[in-house]
Amino acid sequence: FKVEDVDKTYDYLHKQGIKCVNEPHDRQEWRARIAHFRDPDNNLIEIYKMI
Repeated sequence: FKVEDVDKTYDYLHKQGIKCVNEPHDRQEWRARIAHFRDPDNNLIEIYKMI
């Protein structure tokens, strides 16, 4: 999912008890800042913003 601010969205979701897979980080080869979570069915969810 594309978001306006990966860090703020990560902080909000983490505080809501969402299971985090990793913290926000830059993927230079993708030119994106990303973070991953798991939903209740254990599906991987990615949030990102192009940099």
